[in-house]
Amino acid sequence: MLPINFTKETALHYLDCLINGKRIEPGGEQPGWSVDDILQLAGACFFVVAVHGHEWRRSMSKDRTGPQHLEHREAETESVMCDLHAAVEFAAQLTQLAYDGEYDDQYEPHVRCGVQAVDTHIETSVVPVEGFKDR
Repeated sequence: MLPINFTKETALHYLDCLINGKRIEPGGEQPGWSVDDILQLAGACFFVVAVHGHEWRRSMSKDRTGPQHLEHREAETESVMCDLHAAVEFAAQLTQLAYDGEYDDQYEPHVRCGVQAVDTHIETSVVPVEGFKDR
């Protein structure tokens, strides 16, 4: 279990910064970024991408005319969330490889790909577009 120390004021500040392109500073009283700050920022980032991802998928849909049935909206939301979790985890893996000094063996400096959760996030599918070595 990971403890969460959440404040509404900090969440709204991070959202304002993300949405309006403002510089993001740690929200706590101590210098630097605390685990609480990082988790709250991660939550704000996740929320903004989830909303954007949902809008993006809706805009890519073949049938954009008319309201969507509740069951379809729920399924689409679940799919977006699973894909978002998979994408964040893949970005974290790339970050860990860079941190551990193992990134350059597998990837170019710039990576582009598609990431999709398969079987409701049991498995992740990564579709390389650019920056993958020996794949």
